[in-house]
Amino acid sequence: MIKLLLIFVPSLVLSWDYKFSGTDWPGLCSTGTKQTPINIDVNSTVRVFSNEPEYSWIHFQMTENPLQANQDAGGYKFVGTFGEMNMMQGNLPVLSTNLINFHFHSPSENFINGQQFDLEMHIVMQDKDQRYNFVVFGVLFRVENNAYNSFINKVIESRENHVIITLAEAFNTLQIKDYLQFSGSLTTPPCTENVFWMLDTKIRTISPEQLRFFRSLWSEKMDYAGGNGNNRLLQPVNDRTITHFIGASISLGYIGMLVILFMS
Repeated sequence: MIKLLLIFVPSLVLSWDYKFSGTDWPGLCSTGTKQTPINIDVNSTVRVFSNEPEYSWIHFQMTENPLQANQDAGGYKFVGTFGEMNMMQGNLPVLSTNLINFHFHSPSENFINGQQFDLEMHIVMQDKDQRYNFVVFGVLFRVENNAYNSFINKVIESRENHVIITLAEAFNTLQIKDYLQFSGSLTTPPCTENVFWMLDTKIRTISPEQLRFFRSLWSEKMDYAGGNGNNRLLQPVNDRTITHFIGASISLGYIGMLVILFMS
C-alpha cells in the first residue's frame, strides 16, 4: 500500500495548492474522520507517566546526508535516507521506522491549547512492519528576538548549496521522553489516514530572520493562501484519543511544565 501511495503522490502534487488552505481538497481530504492537523487540548489528553507499563519513549538514530532542498507544491522538503526511529516500552521496541523525508510548514499546522506556532517540521517515516501507512514526528518552533537555530540555518543554506546535514542537529537528545501521540493523516493530498502521529512537547526557537526565509517562499504567491503560508486548516478531532507520554523528570513538575511550555 505504501509503495502505491508513493507512486501516485507526484501526480497529485500537480493538482492541488493552498489557495483555500485545503478546504477545497477532494476525496479523503474532505470525507476522512481522522484528519490532521488538529488542536490539542493538553488538559483533555490521556496522560501516561514513565512509571506506568504503557509508557513508551522514542529513540532516534540519525545519519549524515549531503543534500539540497526541494521546493514543491507542499513547501520546502528534503528527501533521503535520514536514519531510523524506535519506539520503546522499557527495552522492547514496539514500533520501528525508516526516516524518508522532512519538510516545513509555516505557520504551524498543529496547535497546542489553541496556540499556533511560527514553524512546524514534519519528519515522515515508513513503518518497517507496515501496520501504519506512515509515521510522522512533528517539531514546533516559535520566534524569539535573540534566538538563533543552527540546524535551521543549515536548512536555509541548503536551498542554494549542497549541505551536509543530520536531523540530530535539531535535537538536544535523541531520546524523546515527553511527547503527544494520536492517530491522524497526511496533511496534504491524498490525506492518507492510518498515520501514527507524534508531536514533540519541546518548543524550539528561531530568529525573526530565519522565519522570514520560510515566509518568503510563498510571500505574495496566490497558491499559498495569497502568500500567507502552507498550512492546512485545523480538522475535527472527533472521537480520537490523544495520549501525552510524560517522562520522569517532567512528571515531577507536571503543572509547572504546562505553564512553561504551553502558556508562554
